Amino acid sequence: MAVKKIVTGNHPTLRVTSEKISAVDDSIKSLLQDLIETLDGTGDKGVGLSANQIDEKKRIFVARIYENNEVSETYTPAPRHFINPEVIDVSSESNLIVDPERKMLEGCLSLPNIYAFVERPHEVTIRFHTMETLESGQDPLEERFIHDNAIVVQHELDHLNGILFTDHAIQQGQTIYEITDDDEPRVIEI
Repeated sequence: MAVKKIVTGNHPTLRVTSEKISAVDDSIKSLLQDLIETLDGTGDKGVGLSANQIDEKKRIFVARIYENNEVSETYTPAPRHFINPEVIDVSSESNLIVDPERKMLEGCLSLPNIYAFVERPHEVTIRFHTMETLESGQDPLEERFIHDNAIVVQHELDHLNGILFTDHAIQQGQTIYEITDDDEPRVIEI
């Protein structure tokens, strides 16, 4: 168990649909710890991390789920894990329309310094397992996420399907920005 290297750019694993996890074994437990330690190692830069971002092709991601459905600069929740997640319902309202004041740029640890506004469903319900439910043979859980939490969950689930947020931005005709610590945002093409 360790902090793993996050794959970036055009790494082929980022474009692969991840494999379903059928049972919990030591390798899956170790993978979960690696995901948590790697996300924690990013400091405040990351709110989620999928297995394929550390070059593992398994359907699991970790995410920080915020109590008030809004990413906070003063509070960092412990990462939760989601195994074999699937979307079972989405709202018809878009995150960019419902609350334009809260519109936020989406970024990714695998695409450093790249950001874009991405239109996504404002609410999403997913079905998923945890280590405990999968190991004990229980039914998967279902949970609804809204606002920022919905964006994070959809972003990480996209990774498990080989999709990057920039794919959505391009498809939607959104502007893509490169923002570094010392530069003004600049528009780029991918």
